[in-house]
Amino acid sequence: MNIKCAIKKKGGYRSRWLFFVLLCGSIIILIKAKYYEDQVIRLRASLEKMSGYNNVFDKWLRMRETGKSLLTFFSENGYQRIAIYGMGKFADHLQNELADGPVEIAFGIDIMAEKKVFSLKTYSPDFFPQDVDAIIVTTNDFEKVKKHLEAITDIPVYALPDILVSIMGDKNV
Repeated sequence: MNIKCAIKKKGGYRSRWLFFVLLCGSIIILIKAKYYEDQVIRLRASLEKMSGYNNVFDKWLRMRETGKSLLTFFSENGYQRIAIYGMGKFADHLQNELADGPVEIAFGIDIMAEKKVFSLKTYSPDFFPQDVDAIIVTTNDFEKVKKHLEAITDIPVYALPDILVSIMGDKNV
């Protein structure tokens, strides 16, 4: 009996080939599982972000439905000149709400200040004028941004949901 015959009889070539195919298949499955796990994590983060937006917009609409306005907060605190951090949708709506009132939006602050054109003069979060009464954070990372700004400036910093809570008197944002 020659050597090739002995290996074939013990299942050597077939076993090795089967092992190789199974190993490759397992690796492919693991790679795909990791990919889908990453996708699920990204989708969850996106869902949480959208849920946060929804909660803030809901609170804002409820405030408006009761006849209240963000102007109440600014006038009660004596704020006449403010800056907006985060030049997205919340900032657009805040600008619209304050457009005809006594509160001036002096400028915006955004991490994309040097890369995008905004409807308002916009500065980088690291270098912005200090001549405003308050900074209103309108990004979805409200608390993180608020803490960062409080560490680099003495200007009062408010997260938009906190303002809505103070006007409406509850914690449902």
